[in-house]
Amino acid sequence: MSKASRTARPDHAELDEEGKVLLWELGRRIVRLRKAFNWSRGELAKRVRVSRERLGHWERGSHTPPLRELVGLSRELGISIDELVTGEATAPRALRPHERDETARSFRDLDRCLKKLLGDGWDEDGRFEPSHPDDNAYELDLPES
Repeated sequence: MSKASRTARPDHAELDEEGKVLLWELGRRIVRLRKAFNWSRGELAKRVRVSRERLGHWERGSHTPPLRELVGLSRELGISIDELVTGEATAPRALRPHERDETARSFRDLDRCLKKLLGDGWDEDGRFEPSHPDDNAYELDLPES
């Protein structure tokens, strides 16, 4: 049995019209998301560990990506498999490691700026406790969460 016949990649000719449309739309989503990251086809292919040619087949809608590659595509493109395949978001995605690091860095920077602005009057719970009565001018009325 040839490698091609063992893989679950039905080609375009084996699909009904609805399947062909879904496959074409999947390809368009892959292209749109790849371009949103400013990645070349080669860059995304490298990240998903497939050839540029194979990725090109998926982007043109001429082949269906196997499940393993759909998982890799969805991870690299930062969306769920469901959203990648259907175009419909079902739940917020988890932050990628570099996004978590960047967010944490931003919060640390914000914390440093606030400490410089307001002084060192922060308690263990992150609330500002003015050291002098006149420091109340810096208090903010924020809604309870």
